[in-house]
Amino acid sequence: MGFTADTEPYYDIVTYHEEEVYIITIKEFAEKADINYSTCRKYVNRLKERNAFEEPTEEWVEVVQDIYSFTKRGEKLDDAIDKALGKERDKSDSEMLHELYNKVEELERTNKQLSDMNQVYLSRINEISTKLDNVQKALPAPNEGLWKSFLRLIGIRPKQKKEGS
Repeated sequence: MGFTADTEPYYDIVTYHEEEVYIITIKEFAEKADINYSTCRKYVNRLKERNAFEEPTEEWVEVVQDIYSFTKRGEKLDDAIDKALGKERDKSDSEMLHELYNKVEELERTNKQLSDMNQVYLSRINEISTKLDNVQKALPAPNEGLWKSFLRLIGIRPKQKKEGS
């Protein structure tokens, strides 16, 4: 394949063959990817930082679209780029499985702690409910005054009026 003075060779990382490619502007790239310009520029810069490519070409439009869809689903940008480039940060299946087991164990411990706390709170609610029932029983009849009922509640009996006074 021949090269012209205005095009540079493109070396595919996997198959290592040469192709003629045409560099496009970020604006054109954003339009082809159907992504807003500033977002597209951020993705292109991150891909350049990772040495994925030197300049954007049409072949990378699909990769950028994948990055965009991954980030829309809540992935962090670096993780989305890894997925779009087909990498998993050099983790083996057993390492990922081990991490998942650890997360499950942590969630089970947290669940147990929350369940225990829930039982404590339920027993306290029952205690408070019982005390409230006892207080309601100790309250005076509606015709008794507030101070008399308060004094009676704390154990002070009002003085009885003497007869004949």
